[in-house]
Amino acid sequence: VLIMLLLMLSFNAEYASVYSKDGNARYLLKTRPVPYLADTLARLVLPAVCSLVSVIASVCVYAEVAKIGTASAVLLGGTVLFATYAHLLWSAELDIMNPQSEQYATVGVTYSNPNERNSAILAFVLSALFTGILYFLIGEGMTLAMVKVFLLAAVLLAARVYLYCTRVKLYYAEK
Repeated sequence: VLIMLLLMLSFNAEYASVYSKDGNARYLLKTRPVPYLADTLARLVLPAVCSLVSVIASVCVYAEVAKIGTASAVLLGGTVLFATYAHLLWSAELDIMNPQSEQYATVGVTYSNPNERNSAILAFVLSALFTGILYFLIGEGMTLAMVKVFLLAAVLLAARVYLYCTRVKLYYAEK
C-alpha cells in the first residue's frame, strides 16, 4: 500500500506548477468567457485518467500476488484512487494560491518551485499516514480496515474538491 501510494502521489508533485508554467498567460483565464473552474480542471483530466489506469493495473497485480479478496481489492483501489485525486487537486491548488509565474518567466523551467517541493513532502506524509492507519486497523480484519481507510480517503477527497472549487472561485473572482 505504501509503495502504491508513494508512486501515485509523487507523480502528482509536478502538477503543483501546472498553471505557473504558463507564465503570464494564466491571467487570461480572468478575461475569457469560459467558466474558470472548467478551464482549470481541464488541465487535470489527463493525469486523472492515467492515475485511474495505473491504480486498476497495480491493484489487479497486487490482488493476484497477495491473494486478497475482491472486496478488499476494490476498497484498496478506491482508497488509492481517492487519495491520488485528493493530492492532485491539492497540488494544483498550491499552484493557484501561490503562483510562481514570474519566476518561470524570468528563470525558465530550471526554477526550483517551492510548490512542487511542498507537494512532494505532502505526498510522503499522506502515504505514511494512510499506511500507518491501515497498519493499526488491520488487526480488526482486512475488509473492515479497508472500509475505514476507504471512508477516510473519500472524506479527504470530498474536502479537497470543496476547497479546490472554493479557492479557484475566490482567486478568479472579478473584483
